[in-house]
Amino acid sequence: MLLPGASARAQSPCGEHYIIQPGDTLYQVTQQCRVQLSDLKVANPQIDVNDIPVGTRLTIPGATGGDGETARRQASYEVEPGDTLFSLANRYGISVDALLEANPDLDPDDLEIGHSIHIPGMADGQDGLVEEPTINVEPRAGGPGAPVTVSGENYEPGRSVQIGVGPPASEWRTLERAHVRSDGEVEAHVRIPETADPGDELVFVIHTQGGRTKVSSSVQVVELRNRDVPVDDGRTRTEEGRLARGAECLQLKTGDDRTYSLVGAGAQFEAGDYVRVTGETADVSICTQGAATIEVESIVRAEPSDNDTASLTRDYVLGSWSGKGSSCQSPDFVISGNAAGGQVVETRVNGEPRTGYVRLGGDPAFIFDTPHRELPISARSTDALAVKPPSSGPLSISGVRIGGDAAVFVRC
Repeated sequence: MLLPGASARAQSPCGEHYIIQPGDTLYQVTQQCRVQLSDLKVANPQIDVNDIPVGTRLTIPGATGGDGETARRQASYEVEPGDTLFSLANRYGISVDALLEANPDLDPDDLEIGHSIHIPGMADGQDGLVEEPTINVEPRAGGPGAPVTVSGENYEPGRSVQIGVGPPASEWRTLERAHVRSDGEVEAHVRIPETADPGDELVFVIHTQGGRTKVSSSVQVVELRNRDVPVDDGRTRTEEGRLARGAECLQLKTGDDRTYSLVGAGAQFEAGDYVRVTGETADVSICTQGAATIEVESIVRAEPSDNDTASLTRDYVLGSWSGKGSSCQSPDFVISGNAAGGQVVETRVNGEPRTGYVRLGGDPAFIFDTPHRELPISARSTDALAVKPPSSGPLSISGVRIGGDAAVFVRC
């Protein structure tokens, strides 16, 4: 039976378990098995992260395949009670027309339970090792005409795709076309339709030439107050701080340690940016985090004040970190403690796996073996870490260029 539309994060190539080999570290396991370090620790509470004996059997959270086997997408699906052509097409990211074309003997009005349906694009004999394409939309709320970014991974490089929008479980219309980059990623900057009404829910899609359609989670259309009309009702506020990722919406973390969720922040801003926000406190919101939700009327970049810093302590640096806008499904580096009380950083420097240590105190830095020995670090906020290039010149950490003044990474 075809596996349900599992995400790339759930399709771990390690299967349900992984056996620790000589020289393994938890960071290497997270990279090899495509899981987050925090999830790995939760799934294995019995382990000592600083002392994992060879032969230890780790449970891999969210795995869908067997031990050591990549999750496979098979070529057919057996109809179950409640299935419809639309639900099957939506589940596997294809169009209803493509499904009917691949199954000419199929009666769309009478799906027989137990009948085997061929899934186009996954013919018999294929090994099925290609990861499932993904789709992501940010932000998840905005007013009519507000900009959003539609992105995805694991598409066929060089191909043209359509970016569309429409109500859930209904027809969608094309907004624009985009080309898949050589790394399989696609990104388009579009807008919520001006004709959308506050309270509407929309989904965005990426449609391929092969007839497959990936559908996003719902995007909420909210009402944005006329910015030309001044309002003094005690609910309008201006706050300043750094943006961070939230469960449903972007969050603003201020210098006095308060957190607000933002609705309609715009796709041009991302986690780690320092901004000034003006808006109205929302009575009801799709966001569930923070002291309150602000419906953004204006948002601009700002310069951080002198007190927008955090002390680089052991507790601060430990954890997984990714570059601004990158996915935490595969962190750019992980800092963990060792038995001696120090901090170990594991990453890839200029494409090569490297392990170093984190020096704290008056001159904090990542310390690696020569020729790239010392990379100064500093805190930009309570969840943003700046890594500066070494004296020898720019380099890359997991593909993120460390040059200029610094590259900023945010906590996962």
